[in-house]
Amino acid sequence: MELRLPESVVVGEAIPIELVNVDDHDHAFSLPGASNGCGAFAFRVTFRGHGTTYKEDRSAIGCSQAYVPPRWLVIAKGESMKWEHESSSPVLAGSEQPPPLGKKQRTLQAGKYTLTVSGANISVSAPITLRSK
Repeated sequence: MELRLPESVVVGEAIPIELVNVDDHDHAFSLPGASNGCGAFAFRVTFRGHGTTYKEDRSAIGCSQAYVPPRWLVIAKGESMKWEHESSSPVLAGSEQPPPLGKKQRTLQAGKYTLTVSGANISVSAPITLRSK
């Protein structure tokens, strides 16, 4: 797998992410079902910069109550999967715990980072620069 990102984005803009299957075979991964939307599979996006790893803080996101059935994630040989990640999403630094409700959440500052996408037996990284507005 190969991770393709733009060289840089402005803080607050979405980061287009593309996972490209450059292997000689399809990537297929069985995803378990979940009793609600919070248990559904999602790739983990982390940022490493300024000597710290930042992970998404999803503590203030509501969950759908819909059952998510088991399914397969397949990225065929030569194909890709694309989505966007908000560069202004709340993050937790290192082993930091989510702040109490109502307290301002931390967001990424401008600078150079290594963005890593992991999950479904995939872990790929690429550099990205977040620029000030």
